[in-house]
Amino acid sequence: ADVANYRILRTDNPEATPENCVLVATPLSPAYTDTGLTDGKAYYYYIITVDNAGNESEPSKRQSMIPTAVSDLGVYSVYSTPATLASGRTNTIRASLRNNGSAAADGVVKFYYDSLEIGSTNVSLSATTSGEVYINWDTPTGLPERVDITAVVTTVQNTDATDENNSFTGSDIKVNIPPVSKIVLPELSEEGTYD
Repeated sequence: ADVANYRILRTDNPEATPENCVLVATPLSPAYTDTGLTDGKAYYYYIITVDNAGNESEPSKRQSMIPTAVSDLGVYSVYSTPATLASGRTNTIRASLRNNGSAAADGVVKFYYDSLEIGSTNVSLSATTSGEVYINWDTPTGLPERVDITAVVTTVQNTDATDENNSFTGSDIKVNIPPVSKIVLPELSEEGTYD
């Protein structure tokens, strides 16, 4: 008889029999991807074939697997909006990120100016997606005309993370330094007036 479907049974108990497993899917083909599992935890499977008449085969030999997920959060650009920082004002510093891994990832992005942390924010990206984060920075006065801002991302989720592209420096960001007017008054004359 032709195959109608396959019954996929799963458990995390290595001693469980097929009767003590949970039915997780009934795919039409023998290929199946199980999702929503815990990284690094062992799972055990049995497969039962069902024909068009509803007859079931004996359960397959138990198979086991341990899912591994790898995330790869990386910073790919750092910039300000607007493009020129205003000295002595609040400015928005942005970082573009990408998760090149096969697992979702949570992380913390820290921003630095001259080795000093100027702010941080959380990021959460699904597998193979991009996103942006930002902080508002109260830019001090007395900055040079151009500054370098670095963003560093650290993965905080229970997935294996690669360490590539974890930081990026936005170099040569222009700073608008407001003009300062200096008024020099002449000395007072003996009569108390200015000449």
